[in-house]
Amino acid sequence: MYFVWLSLWDIKGLYSGCCNGVLYVIQVLFWGLRELKKVQLLSVDRPQVFIECAGKGLRSSVIQSYKNNPNFTTLVDAFDLELPENENLHPPLNISVVDWRAFGRSTLVGNYVINNLKPFKYTPPALSAPTSPLGPQSRESKSQILPSFLL
Repeated sequence: MYFVWLSLWDIKGLYSGCCNGVLYVIQVLFWGLRELKKVQLLSVDRPQVFIECAGKGLRSSVIQSYKNNPNFTTLVDAFDLELPENENLHPPLNISVVDWRAFGRSTLVGNYVINNLKPFKYTPPALSAPTSPLGPQSRESKSQILPSFLL
């Protein structure tokens, strides 16, 4: 069982690229791993998670002792990714878990492919015009709060 949270941030307004691409930030929260089965007759001891989408990706920290503490030390990581505007053309996101064994060998524990990124997309609300710290108050009500030389 993987405890990995994904969010796909649309930062379209902050980027003016070419080729009808939109810049996204993929933010990953690495919490931990649970209930990993034996792989090739050996229990998993030092797992690591790899996230890949459209040739770019990131990796989690290695859990040094899965039995003692199955949580990651580095919890948050992110990477930028330019994807097409049409959501039907987005590439899949691959999640892989690898166990690092003796002598630098690695064994694939499992992988998962997310074909549709739309449920993870988050578009931040548009920024509104800045307002005064006192809010929409009249001059008379401001005079009750501020000294006269500041009005």
